[in-house]
Amino acid sequence: MQSHRNLKTYLALLITILVWASAFPAIRFALQFYSVGHIVLLRFLSASVILLMIAIWQRIKLPKLVDLPFIILLGAVGFSIYNMALVNGEKTVLSGAASMIISSSPIVTSLLAVLYFKEKMRLMGWIGSIIGMLGVAIITFRDLLSFQFEPGALIIFFAALCLSFYSVFQKKLHSKYSVLQITVYTVICGTILLSLNFPGIIQSVASAPLPATGSILYLGIFPTVIGYLGWNYALSRISASIASSFQYLTPFIAVLIAWVWLGEVPGWLTFAGGILTILGVVIVNSWGKASHSESSRT
Repeated sequence: MQSHRNLKTYLALLITILVWASAFPAIRFALQFYSVGHIVLLRFLSASVILLMIAIWQRIKLPKLVDLPFIILLGAVGFSIYNMALVNGEKTVLSGAASMIISSSPIVTSLLAVLYFKEKMRLMGWIGSIIGMLGVAIITFRDLLSFQFEPGALIIFFAALCLSFYSVFQKKLHSKYSVLQITVYTVICGTILLSLNFPGIIQSVASAPLPATGSILYLGIFPTVIGYLGWNYALSRISASIASSFQYLTPFIAVLIAWVWLGEVPGWLTFAGGILTILGVVIVNSWGKASHSESSRT
């Protein structure tokens, strides 16, 4: 019985990582036919419809009025700005490279937790952070010898900063709301803000080929909703550290999907930077964070 439960948990994790990894090439494919604003708005409209259905089914109450400004801020940073920046960056950055840059967000999250929540970090954590940031810096170069930067990579790193902000500061709501409530509130707030991109969207849908529209709906349903549900299901059954270790697979799966689907093959700088970035994340997550007893020392 226990082995069957573990199998379901790890299957949910693998599905989650697979759909999260597939989001990067799906965005690149949709960019051939849609504008950045229309991609992001259509994605979150579809996600919001499903989450609203779940909210009604679970009888989720409205948030308290006093918390609404902060929830709107989280929705703006964690969904609206994050996704606008990510999709903008992917106009010039390959899917695999984008996933490698976003994979640095756990490092930024740890640094924000140190600064804001006064969490302790060991020496290995700082070393891992430096290695990870070096990896991101290498990915931003088109040519290491001529020092040519790829501006899109910097935009995607800004997206990673937004994701880290959302990850750290949503903790302030955990004492009042469940993870599902926070997700529903922030996604819907983010979608409302993204409605500024609505002009021209009907014409875009009418003129775009069906596979392009399908890829955007896929982004809303699978990486956004099913990915979150699978992740939450896994976290309810195994430790966060074990679940997080599966995220190291995301960039490699994204590269493989982009190669098969779009024919994208990242250059050697991207691979080298990606390996350093993931190595830095592994070091920070595995050996960089102080234990509870160390954190309590002053």
